[in-house]
Amino acid sequence: MRWWTLIAVVVFAMGLLFSAQMSHAAFCTRSVDRTDDEPSATACTALPNDRSLRGALSGAVSGSFICVPAATYFISGTELSASVNLTMRGAGATSTFVRPATGQNIRVLSVQSGVTVTVEDMTLKLGAVNNEKGGCITNEGNLNLSGVNVEQCQASGGYAGGGIYSAGGTNLTLSNCWISYDQAYTIRGRIKTFPEYQKG
Repeated sequence: MRWWTLIAVVVFAMGLLFSAQMSHAAFCTRSVDRTDDEPSATACTALPNDRSLRGALSGAVSGSFICVPAATYFISGTELSASVNLTMRGAGATSTFVRPATGQNIRVLSVQSGVTVTVEDMTLKLGAVNNEKGGCITNEGNLNLSGVNVEQCQASGGYAGGGIYSAGGTNLTLSNCWISYDQAYTIRGRIKTFPEYQKG
């Protein structure tokens, strides 16, 4: 009797997990399935290795929900850019990492003017810019961060916002985020906003 009870509990738990995974997948309009930075990989099919993170962003339309599975995603050349209203969700700040490739001194993400972007459950790290603002993220629109770590980024050359720079007239919302080990070779090493949000 106890064995049947144990089996029933395990099956029920697996069912809950599968249901949660299906529910999460149901939101995805674009799912990233490769970790390199191939800009031409914009397809939205069931075939493997046909969509990079850059490709998912460049091919997104307003309202897109981009799912970024657990992995480390490397970017190169230029920062990622979000130019339409969208949500980008990872598998957790300790599971999904987005960073420049080795030897690349670029920021990770820029949010363009007039759009609303939500980033959830991932870590953005190791962005670096010189003579520019926002080592990891620049925001010219409306940016919501939830469950996001921004770490080990820097803005050099006398500019502020080693982690995040949010321009005047923009909206920046953070929930359950960790902004750490970021540097700017002036004031506001972590976050620079107008009006002031945080000093550090």
